[in-house]
Amino acid sequence: MDGAAALGKLDLLKRLHSNIPEGCSNAAFINVAANRHLNVLEWLYEFYPQRANPGEEIIRAAECGYTDIVRFLNRKQGGRR
Repeated sequence: MDGAAALGKLDLLKRLHSNIPEGCSNAAFINVAANRHLNVLEWLYEFYPQRANPGEEIIRAAECGYTDIVRFLNRKQGGRR
């Protein structure tokens, strides 16, 4: 699942979600943020929030200049920036 997430393959993730109950690792969240797949990040937060690492995700997204990802992650943490 991590590879599909990193590539932004949301349809594949949804299919895998049905068949792989353990899901993905926290690396999936970091790679999705670094690759600017906002729709995938939103989906991961809906189904696997316990695997998230928002601090690291924000760092990676900010390093890449992805302010939309940073804003989303700040909202998830309850921040207002």
